[in-house]
Amino acid sequence: MTMLCQSLGMDARMVVGLKCDEYNATPGADYYIVRQSHAHAWVEVRTPNGWETFDPTSSREAETVQQAGLWQKVKHLLDYLEYTWANSVVAYDREDQNNVIKTAEARLTNIGIRGTQAAADSKSWLKDSLRNWLRTWFTETNFFIVSSKLLSLLIYLAFAAAFGAVGGFFWQKWKLRQRARRIGLENMPTSAKLRLARQLGFYDDLVQLLERYNIVRPRHQTPMEFSDSITFLPNEAYDRVRRLTQIFYRIRYGGHQISYRQRNRLNRVINEVGETLERRGARV
Repeated sequence: MTMLCQSLGMDARMVVGLKCDEYNATPGADYYIVRQSHAHAWVEVRTPNGWETFDPTSSREAETVQQAGLWQKVKHLLDYLEYTWANSVVAYDREDQNNVIKTAEARLTNIGIRGTQAAADSKSWLKDSLRNWLRTWFTETNFFIVSSKLLSLLIYLAFAAAFGAVGGFFWQKWKLRQRARRIGLENMPTSAKLRLARQLGFYDDLVQLLERYNIVRPRHQTPMEFSDSITFLPNEAYDRVRRLTQIFYRIRYGGHQISYRQRNRLNRVINEVGETLERRGARV
């Protein structure tokens, strides 16, 4: 394009540089990330309005910013930690340390001058103590050790949080699959099985409560048959189990959905069943 424009008598030149569209929006960062892969070349042509840029090779707009996904955000966070480490630790040389000490000494001196004469001795002692402490503390070895440990701790915490989130996700999946197996949903498609396992969690809690009192539902019995067979329970406990079983059928086969508030209400009913069995001495 440069040669074509020049062949037409136009002032044109090729410019080689970097074209970055990866923006690090991590809180505290707010900068563009420039990588080797962002190396680029484009054309500038002199027009009546001055030099204007034309890019015949790029398929992306110059002002476009890539939308970062979850993994990209993690990489941005690690890039920002690396940048902070280089800026605050690696580049923190002896001159910077001396500047910090001199600034602290100057402020302490100003405090001593503005103070009263009666407090001058105590301020002078404080200034000398802080100055000695600063000189002792702000050494390359101490600063490097503390900074490296702090940054390592932050990185470990970030990875621990990520692994914890992933582990918690798979743990919840495993618990739902186990619940679906106990309820009898193992032959259903995965999405429907997990959805019903969440909705029917109250019935699984009820069955586990009854099992603690040695009241176990045989595998060959349906939930309704099981509720009909426990007439030996106290009347209030039997009625509550019967109603919970009916709600189970409405959700399992009728497509009924329960809200968070309704789930809490069902949990209270299950607790009442447990209190009734405990009060009546049903534990064997």
